[in-house]
Amino acid sequence: MTKTLTREQDCLLGLARDVWDKRGQAKAAGLPYNEETVTERFLLELRLHWPGQVTIVALNKYREAATGADWAWSFVSADGAWSQSMLVQAKRLDDMDHRYGGISQEIGRRKVAGEALGRQIDRLIDTAAGLGIPAVYAFYNHLANTGRVPDNCGSLRAAGIRTVDSWGVALAAAEEVRDLLPDDTFDGIRNHSMPLHCLLCSGGTGIKREGGSARAANTKLAQLFVNGGMGSAMRGAGGLARGLPGLLEALAGLGSEEDAATTGESSQLQGLAREFPGLAGVVIFRDSATETGPVRMPWAQM
Repeated sequence: MTKTLTREQDCLLGLARDVWDKRGQAKAAGLPYNEETVTERFLLELRLHWPGQVTIVALNKYREAATGADWAWSFVSADGAWSQSMLVQAKRLDDMDHRYGGISQEIGRRKVAGEALGRQIDRLIDTAAGLGIPAVYAFYNHLANTGRVPDNCGSLRAAGIRTVDSWGVALAAAEEVRDLLPDDTFDGIRNHSMPLHCLLCSGGTGIKREGGSARAANTKLAQLFVNGGMGSAMRGAGGLARGLPGLLEALAGLGSEEDAATTGESSQLQGLAREFPGLAGVVIFRDSATETGPVRMPWAQM
């Protein structure tokens, strides 16, 4: 079969399909499968299957309901010359396949004055702006009525590969989502979203261009932030950098301290956790230096 996706895209597609399948199984069994659980499994599978080098550093326990903690993602070219970073917050589609709860919820009050800290979505956008990177939602999906899912990946469609479950994880620009409120439904947001693997689109060639996944992600983020026609600034074009931004570079170095990163015992990690209380952690996706070889995710090409 003609190569359709890069190895990195192949991995992201497999991760999205895993989310779709497990969410469907949980719904059928009548069991909870919330953002924290999905995120933890996503990170585990990412660690096992990413074709290049992946660094995962946890700063705070992921407590979506309490604080709306965010993950900083950065896609890095194989040679380390370029990176594209973004601040990501996860939301799960409810079991009625209707809406994403909590997008506009208040995140708490200051202890002293009792004043509201603001909406989760505003804090996400403001924090990302402070870091100089775009703010993105990662939506965890499964729908019984698959006819509601857009068939908008030309690469998969051209290759005759199923597209519905690629929507297990879909991305949307946070500013576009904010402009849509109070509509927080799947049917409203889907037109401003794309499947996760499309973030690294190679135009169906399966070959990374110069700058690798970093440049591919920059191009797709810019499109994601303006395609909705909602008047959002092209903040999606931000975040492309030479090498890693300072904060992420520091965390990448700490990523080798696996025990400390897991237990939070590192004084440096504790300091960063206090400095960025809304940041759950950092994920750095570095490209593989090769274009060939299996990703070893059996569901990715089904």
